[in-house]
Amino acid sequence: MREKIETMSELKYTVSETVYRRYGQIIEIIYEYDEVRQEQVFDYMQTTQESRSRTYQASISRTDYEQLANKVQYQRHVVPFDTFVCIIRPFMMGTYTNDELREAFRLLDSDASNTIDLNELSAFLSVLHPNMTKEILSNYINKVAKNGNQCINFDEFSQMILRGIGRDIVCGLL
Repeated sequence: MREKIETMSELKYTVSETVYRRYGQIIEIIYEYDEVRQEQVFDYMQTTQESRSRTYQASISRTDYEQLANKVQYQRHVVPFDTFVCIIRPFMMGTYTNDELREAFRLLDSDASNTIDLNELSAFLSVLHPNMTKEILSNYINKVAKNGNQCINFDEFSQMILRGIGRDIVCGLL
């Protein structure tokens, strides 16, 4: 059995976004991913390359979203589907224009505090993950938060998106 001393990892992925509209209104969004993680494993004797790949899909329709939102709306605040669509794109794509990211941040920051807290992130995710606890969300936030106060600023939000943590939260992959 080989003992791993150090591992360097590089994630490469492709993502496609398919948007279905009816009468100009978005009715469904589908994201498809192909990921390949290349790892260099350094041990006492040698360096080896290991590769792992996975393919997965995430989709949500307006009808499904609204049905799920009706079930959880009494437990917590839920963002409307059109707001959800504006927020989810940078989360899922992992890339964005500066305007898209700023708009997603602004929409999530419902109290205009210039930070996103657990409640604001929960309002976005509660329909997709109604059983996601604040403790789980806190663990995600702590991956990028520097101040430990359970809030992330715009720079930390940007890092969360760039590092793929946002996508992993939405897809339930972490």
